[in-house]
Amino acid sequence: YYNQLGEGREVILLHGWGYDSSLLMPLAQFLSAFCRVTLIDLPGHGQRQGGPEELTPWQVVPELQRVFGQLRARWSTIALYATSMGAWFSMLALPSGELERCLFVSPVLDMGLLIEKMMGWVDVTPERLEREGEIPIEQGEILSWRYYTYAREHPVTRWDSPTSLLFGEKDHLTDLETAQSFAERFHAHLQIRA
Repeated sequence: YYNQLGEGREVILLHGWGYDSSLLMPLAQFLSAFCRVTLIDLPGHGQRQGGPEELTPWQVVPELQRVFGQLRARWSTIALYATSMGAWFSMLALPSGELERCLFVSPVLDMGLLIEKMMGWVDVTPERLEREGEIPIEQGEILSWRYYTYAREHPVTRWDSPTSLLFGEKDHLTDLETAQSFAERFHAHLQIRA
């Protein structure tokens, strides 16, 4: 997978929630031997911790589209490596097949479904979430009606870039059925690891 990513001239590396680009530094160093690498810190993570931006799709998606546009102006071939929420944000930002190839590791493929799963973990109903707007849960996470509504109104219905999914069979955020359905709908290669 990693060698295939590096065949492009430019590779974007994008982390998920709770991590930052420093986690991807070993991969960036490996890939930089044969291509250019762009590491991105999402809002509230890494060098952007404490900044004014929020880790929301209405903030991140336009930002990724701008970054991609800038890179596209300089490089004809761009690949993407994204984990967790980084994959979901990428699919919202770049659905039209402009990436040469993608590798998603433990990706969030259906954010609406994930939020519903999280609501079930803490016994929160959609009605309560709508009424309260935001509900703090464990580890600094917040269930948000606005975020949930956005996720439901913006499902991934198109993804045209050649993609491989590396999926952990014990992944507790995305279930195997969701990963298999995604792979079938978008002709992605799915590899399951124990």
